[in-house]
Amino acid sequence: MKRTNGKKRSNQSTQKQGAFSALLDKPTRENSSGFAFSFAAMFMFGLSLIVSLVLRWSGFNAETDGTPDWYLYLSFALTPIALLLAAFWYFHRTKKSVLQTVKNQKCHWKYYLISLALQVGLFSVSFLNTFFADFLERLGYAQPDVPIPSLDGFGIVGVLLVVALLPAIFEEIIFRGVVLDGAYAYGTAGAALLCGGLFALYHQNPVQTVYQFCWGTAFALMAIRAGSIFPTMIAHFVNNAVIIILQKCGVKNIPMPVFIPVIIVSGLCLLGALGYLIFIDKNRLSEEEGDTLEQKKTKRGVFVLGATIGILICFVSWASALYAGFVKVGA
Repeated sequence: MKRTNGKKRSNQSTQKQGAFSALLDKPTRENSSGFAFSFAAMFMFGLSLIVSLVLRWSGFNAETDGTPDWYLYLSFALTPIALLLAAFWYFHRTKKSVLQTVKNQKCHWKYYLISLALQVGLFSVSFLNTFFADFLERLGYAQPDVPIPSLDGFGIVGVLLVVALLPAIFEEIIFRGVVLDGAYAYGTAGAALLCGGLFALYHQNPVQTVYQFCWGTAFALMAIRAGSIFPTMIAHFVNNAVIIILQKCGVKNIPMPVFIPVIIVSGLCLLGALGYLIFIDKNRLSEEEGDTLEQKKTKRGVFVLGATIGILICFVSWASALYAGFVKVGA
């Protein structure tokens, strides 16, 4: 009996140490996905730094020279490029095909409709941005403007490509594909929440953090149920494109007589979509059979350790953006 207990304690100790050793071991779902998030953050930080240094060396200063379209296009393109580089590293390391990550089963057409309904429904949650922004403004925070390139003429085509399509493709591949695949040890609910948190943190926008967390979590659950990121990729693009088109049409504020029924319809879509995904659809993340609790803890630890550098970079950037908003008011 004593020998059995001793062996059990020895196995538990080995499993606890395994998170660190497995981190740099052969490619696994957990360490590859965690590293991919860290690389996405590092690539984003590195590209931003390189561009800033090159522009400064060339004598360009956005504060004094303004923000021409080429500069705005470059600014928006940095995130998709960073995610593309992280995805390239991930697929090269794991030897997996892109199709294996974005679609692991035949996706039923109903999920495309549900994802669009979910996107419409999430509009009813967007008021969280307003409430949180108002709260921060009462504390002295100034929300920064996020200008986009000109929408005049064929400019809208370029904006739809760089601001709407590319982020929809690469954000879905990384967050609802790569990251979600490595977070499977957390279970369906845990993986969806974790992906939502990392998605919100990566955007480094204090005002939109709460909404982006809700958005990222809901889309992660959608990807789990569908077994594919194609439905969320389309809904993501539609969301971005609608915002751009509304701006093109000069629509900034929706009149109250129109706003109220829109919110009601949006709320019903959200309740219906989430109700189906949570209570009716039972598709879950694939989990390895026979894993003990300690083995799951080890796999979770490997994923988090791999993503730690990225989490730290994004958190520091998020905190810096928040601090800059208060400093701007004080100045």
